[in-house]
Amino acid sequence: MGQQHANAKRKNGSRIALIIVVVVVVAALVAGWGLFSSKKDDNVTVVTAGIVSEADTAIWDTVNQVLAKEGKNIKVKTKTFQGGSGQANQAVDNGDLDFNAFQNKNFLKTQIASQGYKLAAIGDIYISKYNVYSKKYNSVNDLPDGAKIAIPNNPANAGRAYDVLARAGLITVSTKSGELYPTKDDVTGNPKHLDIEEVDPNEIPNLLEDYDAGITNAYAIIDHGMDPDEDSIYAPKLEITGRDSQWVNVFVVRQSDKNNKIYQEVLKAYQSKEVAQTIRNRFKGAYVVAFNY
Repeated sequence: MGQQHANAKRKNGSRIALIIVVVVVVAALVAGWGLFSSKKDDNVTVVTAGIVSEADTAIWDTVNQVLAKEGKNIKVKTKTFQGGSGQANQAVDNGDLDFNAFQNKNFLKTQIASQGYKLAAIGDIYISKYNVYSKKYNSVNDLPDGAKIAIPNNPANAGRAYDVLARAGLITVSTKSGELYPTKDDVTGNPKHLDIEEVDPNEIPNLLEDYDAGITNAYAIIDHGMDPDEDSIYAPKLEITGRDSQWVNVFVVRQSDKNNKIYQEVLKAYQSKEVAQTIRNRFKGAYVVAFNY
């Protein structure tokens, strides 16, 4: 009888321990649910922005300072998607993020068309320089016949790279493909017989030892400890209100949240003189402010 009583106590204890474990796990899941979406924290609304470079956190630090100074009770946290910029759009679309700020208008259009995302741009932020880099040559004029050139492997940024090569006088292009930007099928002239390969844009700085030259986003160059101006061998002049307006980076939300008051307040703080100054000081021209303040 005593043994049976002891066994019963052990079983009851095991059940209680199991219940405690389940409760703890459920509580943890509930606490973590929506980790990257908006939530209230001590009367402050916390929202999360998707970015693709840790360097951009300096911008969001200033955004938070502006929000605090204006007494908005809003705080922005960031989540970085290194090497996975498309994932940042998916995360906004499915509600895991509140918004993102990393992509140009053409990249967004391509993502919406190919993935069916219900996203919208609600404001311009900056334009990222898009230069030609090489560790073997000092000028695009020095590139040899048959030079290997690395460019991004996503359609929009590859298109911008073809445009840069055309501006540098290395190729000629048209837009006969009907796209918003040139594709490899639009190359109508290649006098130096360049071997143009589309690769991961974030890896291009590492691949410059293997290629004669490469073109990629300024953030990838910065993340690899390079200087977008000093380390480039060709830098096209940016025409932000002209031909380059299509490459301006934008603040992106779900279509259903275009008029969300909290998001609009964050955008207003982003498009401030304080943030403009941070962009100029931090990025030394690699990012060019594309908003009025």
